[in-house]
Amino acid sequence: MLFGEEERRTFLGYIASESDRLTTIVDQLLNVARLDTGDLQVNLAPTDVRAVVSDVIQIAAQAPAANGHDFVIDLPEQPLDAEADGDKLRQILANLVDNAVKFSPDGGRVTVAARANGEVVEVRVVDEGIGIPEEEQRRIFTKFYRGESMTRDPSTTGTGLGLFIAHGLVSAMGGRMWVDSREGAGSSFAFELPLAPHAALSGRETG
Repeated sequence: MLFGEEERRTFLGYIASESDRLTTIVDQLLNVARLDTGDLQVNLAPTDVRAVVSDVIQIAAQAPAANGHDFVIDLPEQPLDAEADGDKLRQILANLVDNAVKFSPDGGRVTVAARANGEVVEVRVVDEGIGIPEEEQRRIFTKFYRGESMTRDPSTTGTGLGLFIAHGLVSAMGGRMWVDSREGAGSSFAFELPLAPHAALSGRETG
């Protein structure tokens, strides 16, 4: 059977999409293995949080899945450097923003905010989605956990590893992650990372 040019393009698109999906799953499993064995390598250095946030939002806003969502960035005007691994910070933010879009099926606003708070940088991703029941919030960062809303709605696919990995990456960089949410009223995922030493010193000198 011979296929036309349009059909070939469609099939190649499916292949590329599935290849990307499988690559993501393999990367997730490798990260889980490294977290479990303590072999995860982090390269800490002063990292411009504002630049990472801006890059992640720019990519998310251009993705097909962003249809119907407004993205808002709330960042300070002054430099905001965390002591972090830039690639892993990008991975954490991309995961949180992807979840915010995925669990806001009717669109709405996704806000990413970052600020200095004492000697840490606090980053927060807020959506206007379906929210998380209180009993699920205690388990949401565990391995392979998929909430009732995800299992109920086949359009919200996932491995149940994204938040486990994000939580582990934040911990590996000396920070912490938590969630504030109310069912039917959206979610706010937040994490803290240490300020870069020069940023913390500058803050004390000007405070």
